[in-house]
Amino acid sequence: MLKVLRLDISTYQKKDFQAKERALVEKLGFSSLSTLDFDADILISNSNTEFHKIKPSEFKNLKLLIHPNSGYDNITLEWAKQNTTPVIVGHEIRMNAVIEYSLSCLLGHFASPPFVKRWDKGRAWERKLLRDQTIQLIGYGHIGKVLKESLAPIVKKVFVYDPYKNQNEQHPEQCDVLMMAASLNPSSEKIINADFLKKLPSHALIINGARGRLIDQNALVDFLKTSNDAYAYLDVFENEPADFSPFDQLNNVKLCSHVAGVYSALDAGILNFEEKVLGDFSRLKIDEFKAKYAEENLQNRIHNNYIL
Repeated sequence: MLKVLRLDISTYQKKDFQAKERALVEKLGFSSLSTLDFDADILISNSNTEFHKIKPSEFKNLKLLIHPNSGYDNITLEWAKQNTTPVIVGHEIRMNAVIEYSLSCLLGHFASPPFVKRWDKGRAWERKLLRDQTIQLIGYGHIGKVLKESLAPIVKKVFVYDPYKNQNEQHPEQCDVLMMAASLNPSSEKIINADFLKKLPSHALIINGARGRLIDQNALVDFLKTSNDAYAYLDVFENEPADFSPFDQLNNVKLCSHVAGVYSALDAGILNFEEKVLGDFSRLKIDEFKAKYAEENLQNRIHNNYIL
């Protein structure tokens, strides 16, 4: 019987999550480990797992790593390179939630209706229309593709920059809205720096529900201080848990505590993903399993000695 070990639990998960996960694992015919055991065959991790402190070689029987998160920058290259151990990431669990965060910020900024309790004879609604806005989208993975498909029919233009997807449209000087949808790696860290921000129009809207270190936070604070018509919606930060004090004197920023991917049925979404992956792993031959999960397997995202 294969042994399954959950490495870390997130603070936003409900109190009964571990019990439900354990029951699921046992229902599928696996053994659920409650304490650290290097004899584990299958590991389940999250964004709190400190992969740099543990080595895959310590788990002699390791056959599968399930990471039911969309972010995976805490997974080291050493873990991703394990040829016999698929590392399966759960993009689908939080993808729609993060997309909704970005769209909510955009729509709320430009088109929050002027609700009233009685008829307004003036019928005034001074606003900019999305049809006149140009979007610069950074990243064209699972989330970026849906964002472009959603935005293209209702905005003036969507520029997409993701050199690994042959998308090379980078035009900050034309950008009314900068929207981040990239993963974090050595090539994307602080891709939005002081030089990039200087090229933005002074009225630019910046939305980041992806990864905090995609943006140079100090440069962003300086940009917002000197560009009163600019605005930023930030859900992620360079260091988390984040210190919000650098933003205290700014009236043109709204902050969240890395909640873009959190929603009421998140626990169920994680369990459904784990049930699907574990079920397929026990049912399929390893080559069939790797083929089915090629998009989710980090082994296929290694490029120039880092993970895309």
